[in-house]
Amino acid sequence: MKKLISIIIAATLFSSFAFAKKYKGDVQLSMGGSAEEMKAKDVDLTGDAGLINADINAKSGMFEFDVQTWHLFGINDWFSVGFMAGFNTGIGLTTELKLENSNVYLENAKVDSDNLAVAAHVNFLLGPAVGFDLGKVVRFNVTAGIDFGIVNMYSCQKDGDSSKLMSTYSSPVGIGFEGQAKFLPKAKVSPVVSYRVTSDFAKTLYFYDQDEDKHEDYSVDSLNVINNAFTVGISFNW
Repeated sequence: MKKLISIIIAATLFSSFAFAKKYKGDVQLSMGGSAEEMKAKDVDLTGDAGLINADINAKSGMFEFDVQTWHLFGINDWFSVGFMAGFNTGIGLTTELKLENSNVYLENAKVDSDNLAVAAHVNFLLGPAVGFDLGKVVRFNVTAGIDFGIVNMYSCQKDGDSSKLMSTYSSPVGIGFEGQAKFLPKAKVSPVVSYRVTSDFAKTLYFYDQDEDKHEDYSVDSLNVINNAFTVGISFNW
């Protein structure tokens, strides 16, 4: 059944391309902000204290810089189908990092806000897309596709020393949704406003101790990273 559905979708997409009246492509450069949260459940940590089971939660606020390209094929004057791909990056500050439900540490052990440090993410979003044109005024683009989390990282200072960071990061994979409004879409250069949400999952959480130059990886029962981003930018159209 899944293969049949995939064949039907592919046939519909290629048929749409075959009858497409006009190709619409672009490269978009956007900036903005994002809020991200990671929840890792039942992390299996092994250290000097022996086996440690805990949940690890992290939050961050980041400055976004995204590079995307959209390729649409007009079915008629107001509807287009195609695909998009883009690297979505962010760098900012970890706003919360805490350990919960541990069998060793106190409940809700939390890193002091003064010791929180840099946070960052790099994601690649790829998926089918549709566009809805309202004349020459605006085009609403929508995509829902696969999101590849190349890295989602949060960090804190070790012993209060800003030159010694301890980082936790993952490379999750999941789904992403983006909706945007491109104004004056038939012009060579257009302003774009976008909202994006991604929800990614992984089974491994990584740790890096900068002071000891030591990497560790730990299995988790579940890990979910949710990122909400709002950006504005420009689109170079052809």
